Amino acid sequence: MLNIVKFMQTVDNKIVEILKSKGLTKRALSAYLGINETVINRTTRNPRITLQTLTKIAKFLECSVIDLLTGIDVPLSPLPVSNPDSELKQLLLQQTEIIREKDRQIAEKDAQIKRLFDLLEKK
Repeated sequence: MLNIVKFMQTVDNKIVEILKSKGLTKRALSAYLGINETVINRTTRNPRITLQTLTKIAKFLECSVIDLLTGIDVPLSPLPVSNPDSELKQLLLQQTEIIREKDRQIAEKDAQIKRLFDLLEKK
């Protein structure tokens, strides 16, 4: 069984991790959301956090909600600078396919998350 409190602590930790990696603070996040800095800690750990709030947080962090909930990253290999045009084009096509597949997976996960939030709101 899912321990929702522990899960939300994990979500909060992920938010802090992304904030730090971008050189941001919870103070900046709270200003963006328009809420008090002390309230942000309760908000990000609250099992009743709305999908709308998570979406706003994800937008601020320039990531997806799925990144906050699962930590899925889309690994992109760096583009080589010295490749001829045909190799570069092939690499771009491969990367595009990888991104499309990840987008599809994210859309599926987002739908699952929405269903979970709907179930939680009914309780």
